[in-house]
Amino acid sequence: MHTHLPPDICCTSPALPTLVSHATLGNQQANAAVAALQNYQKLLRQRPASCSLFLDSIIQGGALIQTRLFRRHLNVQEQAGPVLQLQETAEAAAFAVPPATQFRGTLDRSRLDSVSSSDESNSQASTSSRSSFRLKRKFLPQAFFDNFRAFNRLLTDSRVLSQADAHLWDWDVITTILRSNLIRKLDYTQGKFLKRLVDFYKPRNNRFSHQDLVPGQSLPTYVSAGLDLIDVLLSSNELECMRFITDYFSDISQQLAAVTTSNRAHDCLFSPQHMNNTMCQQYFLYIGRMCRTVKGIEVLKNTTVFEYLINLSDG
Repeated sequence: MHTHLPPDICCTSPALPTLVSHATLGNQQANAAVAALQNYQKLLRQRPASCSLFLDSIIQGGALIQTRLFRRHLNVQEQAGPVLQLQETAEAAAFAVPPATQFRGTLDRSRLDSVSSSDESNSQASTSSRSSFRLKRKFLPQAFFDNFRAFNRLLTDSRVLSQADAHLWDWDVITTILRSNLIRKLDYTQGKFLKRLVDFYKPRNNRFSHQDLVPGQSLPTYVSAGLDLIDVLLSSNELECMRFITDYFSDISQQLAAVTTSNRAHDCLFSPQHMNNTMCQQYFLYIGRMCRTVKGIEVLKNTTVFEYLINLSDG
């Protein structure tokens, strides 16, 4: 059942065990709800999605996704196939799944890394992971995030504040937190939460930057979480968030400068070997994300990221 509902709901909703218990006892409404969830899962799998986060970022940053023709094409895709059966069981499943009326850009399906070709078997296996069925923030009722106790419980469930090892963090919960509204109302705990995330992504800390990039496999959830983190820092008016994002990209700028100033470029973080085998290439995805806002472009200018990119291209 946890593969059919997003972790945002599974971690907080007490209705799920009740639904499962009723279904195992043969309750017709509960079985209909489970069938509706299965159909909803099929709908998510069939929706169009870009093959990489880089392409997805280009599409969402362009004007095409805002056109009526593009949205009309998405609506046609959504109304085809299993949607008819889903409508028949919608009343029985109303208490199990919140209505999803529209989607945010391209879909939350698994994407392969940008340096390898598609591997069909690995792709099908990866789509069964629960992170493939996360819902975007707009899918959840606003009252869900208005409850500060529930939000603080999510902070605890993420294990960011209690565990130093990022491999022990729950990145699905972290993504949910970053896409909520309350994270933008910064207090001491949330500031500490964001700082630990930024420290994880900083190149000089050799944490995210030294994670292996496995050809043919879906990118881990923490890659897309890095995009959400940038969105949170840029959208906040807190001076602390501006300090986080400036320090973050100042570090990236220093690593870019090292390519042209160090004695051996192959010993640098952005060496050809590291770019092919580690998550270092994702920093260019994050630079592109910054370029979607005027505030992000100003940060890149102030941290001389553009200057060092020009030097690399001229060299």
